[in-house]
Amino acid sequence: MPNIGLVLIGLALALPVAAERSSQVVPAKSVATAERRLALVIGNSAYKASPLRNPTRDARDISRALSDTGFQVQLIEDATLTTMRRAIRAFGDQLRDGGVGLFYYAGHGVQVRGSNYLLPVNADIEREDEIEDQGVDVNLMLSKMDTAKNKLNIVILDACRNNPFPRFRSVGQGLAQIDAPTGTIIAFATAPGRIAMDGDGDNGLYTSHLLRYIREPGLPLEQLFKQVRIGVAGATRDRQVPWESSSLKGDFYFLPPDPSRVAAVPKAVVDVAVSEAVKAERERAAVERSKLEAEMRALVEQLRRRQQAEIEEEAKKRANSSSVIAAKAATPPAEKPVVMAAVAPRPQPALEADPQMPKPGDSWQYRTRTLDQVNKLPSEWVSRNLVEVKTVVDRSVVEIQTRPNGTRFDILREPGLPLVTLNAPNYMLSPYLHLQQPIKVGTQWPELPMLNAGNCSVNPTYRCKFSAKVTALERVTVPAGTFEAFRIEVTQFTSHSGSMTGPIEREGIFWFAPQAKRYIKIQWRTVRGLWSDRDSDVELAVLKLI
Repeated sequence: MPNIGLVLIGLALALPVAAERSSQVVPAKSVATAERRLALVIGNSAYKASPLRNPTRDARDISRALSDTGFQVQLIEDATLTTMRRAIRAFGDQLRDGGVGLFYYAGHGVQVRGSNYLLPVNADIEREDEIEDQGVDVNLMLSKMDTAKNKLNIVILDACRNNPFPRFRSVGQGLAQIDAPTGTIIAFATAPGRIAMDGDGDNGLYTSHLLRYIREPGLPLEQLFKQVRIGVAGATRDRQVPWESSSLKGDFYFLPPDPSRVAAVPKAVVDVAVSEAVKAERERAAVERSKLEAEMRALVEQLRRRQQAEIEEEAKKRANSSSVIAAKAATPPAEKPVVMAAVAPRPQPALEADPQMPKPGDSWQYRTRTLDQVNKLPSEWVSRNLVEVKTVVDRSVVEIQTRPNGTRFDILREPGLPLVTLNAPNYMLSPYLHLQQPIKVGTQWPELPMLNAGNCSVNPTYRCKFSAKVTALERVTVPAGTFEAFRIEVTQFTSHSGSMTGPIEREGIFWFAPQAKRYIKIQWRTVRGLWSDRDSDVELAVLKLI
């Protein structure tokens, strides 16, 4: 191995556990490359909580290997937040002069609401919402590379090790999938949502296999990662399978082919080998996609069964209550099946290209305020539900809803008849009415079926009817922006046989914006009768569409 010069250029910074170290690893003199090669390598081990054994060793060994293949390397060990951000900024500036860029990271990394964050060793994180501030978003590096417009970029993330925040509900397992920008390949130590092993040897499992092939002459980049994947998968019996997202347009070799060896291999043999490798890679990707799709279909089916069980349970409660107070029930027997029968399992429409169809990772953050029933004065705006799309299978949408108290739960949304559900203190109209039929001015729903709608669903002494119609297309401004939105007016009529105050009539207005793929504003008001809860306003505060 050629001698490597290490020049210390950074001043050690005091940390609770270890000192930050920064150094330059110069390219080996014996290697001549046709293009300029730059690398930023970060290895974080000395975390105050959940320290790791191998990342700093991994970073050093990767730096030496990259030097042996013509890279000028900036190596940082146990980096702080400020250092990581400054190093990424400087690295992006250097790439503006062209060449090949490579970013390698080993250490803790987590996904939060579809975004990936790399954690510095001095991260001070006590609550979930601090991760975005204390971590480094991987998209920061991708944006710097994309802005630089250099020839080719490689991102290697050995950052899917154990979750340091198991108590946080929003922190997902492993890292989330990222689509590589043009001219970039992103390599993960394991598949999205999976955990990578730190390894029992001198290096992490993934990096040890990477080091095995990075100095092999004539090995194309995609083939190198394939060999790494085969090695890691074999060593773990497929419990850890590395993953790549690529949009490369050309070929790249860490070390170019040996001319004497290439000349001895007939072109036809090389063509067949390349063809077989490409075919095998496509087959592997297809298997992974099929496996992931099967998992998501199983989730949808599980939620569908749970929803059906809730329907049956509500019908049972209503029937039991009806038999006890049959003589006093205000709801005629003929009306009983109307509430529940309409939400029975329904056939799935064929999958169609629909620009309004939500995508995994789409999210909507709402804020809300209430109006006192007596004096009608509004309260202060407060944060409310965060809604995220977990998966879309055919035209079935699985959402994750996170309430202000941190409670998270999955909800299945499917096309078909719209539903009204209880979303205390008001009722919620299904946010995906447009998947059933195009929303346009004049569209009407004379009677909306209900699910989990409180007393309206289970108490036969309550008579509830909901109807809706689209009355206008309006320009509406909310904190998330200004949108063209359809005004959907919902009428609620509720009567109770035991009530001393008479029936209640309430009006809800839902503004649905096709551009936002969901409601951007909701308003509920009581227009007749008394109501124990307060009326409210809901607005879209933050919109994130993939």
